Amino acid sequence: MTFSQYDENGFLSQERKFHQNGTFALSYKNFYLNGQLKTVRENYQNSDQIHFIRKYNKKGVLYEGETFSLQGKTIGKIINFPDEGLIQENIYHPDNEQLSQVLEYTSEGQLMRSWKYFFDSKSLKNNVQRFIEYDADGKILKITYFYQNFKQKVIYDRHKSERKNNLFGCLNFFKKKLIIFMIVKFINIKKKIILVQKRRLFPFFLL
Repeated sequence: MTFSQYDENGFLSQERKFHQNGTFALSYKNFYLNGQLKTVRENYQNSDQIHFIRKYNKKGVLYEGETFSLQGKTIGKIINFPDEGLIQENIYHPDNEQLSQVLEYTSEGQLMRSWKYFFDSKSLKNNVQRFIEYDADGKILKITYFYQNFKQKVIYDRHKSERKNNLFGCLNFFKKKLIIFMIVKFINIKKKIILVQKRRLFPFFLL
């Protein structure tokens, strides 16, 4: 069951979805004057427990929010840092409420960096396990893995891969050139050998 409310210009301003028996709401949505989604609050299915709350700017970019477990614990939080021009999303493990993942976006909503953490039960600390950097198109630039004793290893670097590919491309180009040169040289030598043999067999052949 859905209840929708429109403004005087005919734009959708509010929308509510209720459980089929009408006892509790499943979601609430508010919209800007132009119909762009402004806020949304959604509950877990068949429950009045809030699942998540999201806030969007007028460009449609998510800039603030919070995610909850069925027990009401915060398992995700989206924070806006306007002075730094970035939006950060923190994801927590539902069991121990420790940080599980961090995602950083530009103010336009483009993913820039991501960190993945693991919880060390011995030291009871969260340690970085993986760090990924992205380019302006959202494609992976670099992946770094972290190990014990703060050791780290870059398992993928697109810039290095591109340089390596360019180097291999140049080597292959010169390799092909060298092969062609050697073939031509071999043919010329073969011709000279044949000519010398003919002269020996027929001394007056070319007179």
